This record gives sequence, C-alpha cells and structure tokens, in this order.
Amino acid sequence: MGAPVQRMSYSTVNINDESRGVYLLMEDPTDTHFLQSRFNFHKGSLWKCVGTLEYKGSDPELYPNLKDDYRPETSSAQDFGPLGILSLF
Repeated sequence: MGAPVQRMSYSTVNINDESRGVYLLMEDPTDTHFLQSRFNFHKGSLWKCVGTLEYKGSDPELYPNLKDDYRPETSSAQDFGPLGILSLF
C-alpha cells in the first residue's frame, strides 16, 4: 500500500528468568524523527483519530465535529482546515 506508518516490534520481558509477558513497542509518530524519515520534512501536522471513521457521504456538512473526532498531535496541527478537505474524498 505504501502508506507511511509507525514501525513496531514485539518484545518479551523476563525478570529473574520469569516471563512477565509480551509487549508491543511502537514508534512515536509525534517525534520529529518519524516525520523526517517518512516525509523528509519534520514540521508537519499530525492528528490522532479518536472518533469514528464512519463514511457519511461526500458532503462536508455531514462531518461537523472534526475537532471532537481528531486530536492534534503536533503544534502545527491546531489548524483543522486540512482535515475538512479530507471529508471531500
């Protein structure tokens, strides 16, 4: 698919030869190194979807709560304008 995503890996934790479980290690997408490695630019806007991804139609008016559905993850993501464009697709 070619979509830029977080790198992740699994790790086991053992203490005194006793297994404490398997954990998922995930790269932090808000880190400037993530943006630089994926987009060759480190000042991009990132939002985290905390709402539903339900498709309601192509009319942007059907998506009035973008600020409730997406949480800014970088300082430049305070402008929600670019997210409104996404609802057109």
